[in-house]
Amino acid sequence: MLRAFTIIELLVSIGIFAISSALMFGALFGATEVFRRGEAARQAGDEATAVIAALQEDLSRAVPIRLRDGEPAKEWGRLWTSSEAPTGNGFLGLVIENPDRSQVRWIVPAAAPATRLLVGVRKWVVWHIISSPSPNATAADSLLVREEWDMTEDGNIVDKNGANLTSMPSSSTQIPLKEEIVTRGVLHFGVWLELADAHRLMTAGVDGPQFGWESRSAPMLPEANTSFDTRTQQGGPPTSLPRFYPQPEAVRISLVLTGGGRFATRGTLVTDISDTDTTARISGIKALPTIYGSLLRIDNEWVRYENFRNGLVTISANGRGALRSTTTTHTGRPTVFAGQPFSLVVALPR
Repeated sequence: MLRAFTIIELLVSIGIFAISSALMFGALFGATEVFRRGEAARQAGDEATAVIAALQEDLSRAVPIRLRDGEPAKEWGRLWTSSEAPTGNGFLGLVIENPDRSQVRWIVPAAAPATRLLVGVRKWVVWHIISSPSPNATAADSLLVREEWDMTEDGNIVDKNGANLTSMPSSSTQIPLKEEIVTRGVLHFGVWLELADAHRLMTAGVDGPQFGWESRSAPMLPEANTSFDTRTQQGGPPTSLPRFYPQPEAVRISLVLTGGGRFATRGTLVTDISDTDTTARISGIKALPTIYGSLLRIDNEWVRYENFRNGLVTISANGRGALRSTTTTHTGRPTVFAGQPFSLVVALPR
């Protein structure tokens, strides 16, 4: 007599198979998440190495500021930096010596055709973040770009057509000599200048001294530059600055990279938080580093956190509004991003 499986045996077999499959798929998804996280960290590290090398190259060629009658001589160096609310992303503009002497040339200004001006000996270089033009792009897809503008022998900054640049570029008619994408997947690019004694100003922290680079109340220069002027160096319009413009000692640049938008660690804020809350519940992110100084970007605000468990983030004391971002209330399930932070401090040529 032939023996067949009973319904109970089939159901038990199917149940065992389902449980085994669930365990295997769970292990597979876990391994995939580990791979994605490792790939993001590796790629972010590679990108940071390239970005820092390019920044160091420009900063090593920075032209020092020289004074004439108590004010900077515009044919010498200058620094222009700003921070944008609410993200804290910034601009870095500086004069560098041009290493490519083949670019030195004469131009005839349209306003004064009887004269000629030598351009190309020095360059005005601007670093900043722009949004990705790709459809459905997010903050994790932002681009870090480097622009080169020409400088005339009398210190004016001119565009590709030789027209004087009287404000930061805001229209398609102001064209830089060169614009290049340095890297993709940049969540943050921040810049701070440091005067002689600023780096000695610190406060006590839980894990040691805190230098307060990112704090909006810290005495670091600058926070914002509301106008563009050939004599403006750090922070605010020229009328609010002293007559003497000191040469900064150093510049600090902070980066947060995702390793490319495809690998960016992202989730969703599940519950609304006010501008004073110190916890946040997040879905879509299984694990986060909990080393001192770890950062999350909730919508446009950066927060420092000290613990992450079962989707609950514990924000550090004074951790709201990090990286000079704006502390605000978050509602409507905004996106949460995490990236790899990097920092560069370079002494400026004197």
